[in-house]
Amino acid sequence: TWEMTEDIWLKRKELIRCFFILFLTGIVVYFPILCQGLNNTYDGLWQPTYMTAGGWEISLGRWLWPYWDRLHFGIQSGHINTMFTIVAFALGLTLAKACMSRSNSLISVLAGCLFMANTVVCISLSYPSMSGVFGMAFLLSVAAAYAIIKIENNGIAIGAGVICLTASIGMYQAYICVFCLIALVAFFQKLEKDSLIEI
Repeated sequence: TWEMTEDIWLKRKELIRCFFILFLTGIVVYFPILCQGLNNTYDGLWQPTYMTAGGWEISLGRWLWPYWDRLHFGIQSGHINTMFTIVAFALGLTLAKACMSRSNSLISVLAGCLFMANTVVCISLSYPSMSGVFGMAFLLSVAAAYAIIKIENNGIAIGAGVICLTASIGMYQAYICVFCLIALVAFFQKLEKDSLIEI
């Protein structure tokens, strides 16, 4: 029991370390956006300090977006939104690492750092009024995969996965592929592990 507890603690410690490395990578890479308040043209300039999503976003299938904006009273701070989005992406990547049954720690952290420096994250951050939604959509998509992979009770796993994935799609539909990819990789890892046990 003590060995199992120590093993769980070591895994959690590794995930915490992974999160902070990814977070610091995001801060370093996107420091110009963070300190100079850089943003994209058009949408990035239209709502610099205040925005509440409405009918247009709902018509695009982003029905949860207006509720998210009301949660923070529509107030938009580029610096806070950028920090929050970096945290959301770093936490999502850390959860993705936790979903894998076996992964080289160094390689997975380096891959996470490459993802943090990806164009997708940069574009998300360049729209300050929307970046929090993009970050949450990514995090919830990974959380959905984490739920169905790690929760042992099938009913709870499916329920939690459906809620997280529905919320992710209700914010921004682009990250459903993240859920599919993590679930597929985890499935193949389990398939490989089961076949090795049979041999």
